[in-house]
Amino acid sequence: MRPVVVVGAHAAAVSRALRGLPVELVYNAAWSRGMGASLAAGVAALAPDVTTCVYLLADQYAVTSDHLDELLAAHARSDCDATLTRYDESGTRGPPALLARRILPRAAALRGERGVRGMLRSGDRVVDVYFPDANRDVDVSRDIARLLK
Repeated sequence: MRPVVVVGAHAAAVSRALRGLPVELVYNAAWSRGMGASLAAGVAALAPDVTTCVYLLADQYAVTSDHLDELLAAHARSDCDATLTRYDESGTRGPPALLARRILPRAAALRGERGVRGMLRSGDRVVDVYFPDANRDVDVSRDIARLLK
């Protein structure tokens, strides 16, 4: 299965930048509604035999392959519904995340700002992997300028 890349606001530029890479581009016409709508678009493009969805945000520059390996290992050990990244000691969690097939229909139904946290239910089995740097992201040009210093 090729990775699915959801594009929206700057779809043409991102698509050009990804040209030639082995990815499936999915356009999210509802990108302005937020992260949930983008996650739903990506999940809807997955093949029916996908057992686990790895959900990443393109602007989380500090995420490493080691962290992704830890998430995968934790998910495999636990047979949970979702494995999330925990950003701080107070328990704030989010992407990168892994979602089991059994909860993907809920992800496909998301429509608003909230992503994974907006679809989890109290009875879901959730595991987290601590990685505070994952919450660092690039949203505006001053974030880029800060990184380039």
